[in-house]
Amino acid sequence: MTDDQIDERIAEACGWTEVGECENGGFRLRGFPPNRHEAHRKPIPNYCTDLNAMAEAELTMTQAQWAYFVVKLAELTRQPGRCDIPAQILLQATARQRAEAFLKAVEKWEGGK
Repeated sequence: MTDDQIDERIAEACGWTEVGECENGGFRLRGFPPNRHEAHRKPIPNYCTDLNAMAEAELTMTQAQWAYFVVKLAELTRQPGRCDIPAQILLQATARQRAEAFLKAVEKWEGGK
């Protein structure tokens, strides 16, 4: 999946509505934020590069999704041939890795889990 596709799916999973490209240029993807009544669409967060945005997205997961998220994040950050997963590897995961693990945990990753 491209970064734009990932950002769009995470935004929708977090409750953003009418997510799409801006009609008159400007920001790449816009939508209506969750639980807000806005007159105009706002730029969605860039989840693939922003750890703060991913932290906000991760707050929307259930306990079961969190458990699956950690498993997927471990798979994405594990170095080939390693059987252990030091906490440091999980804590230093990139925003892109966290975004992919998030979408897999909430079952929105293209192609399934």
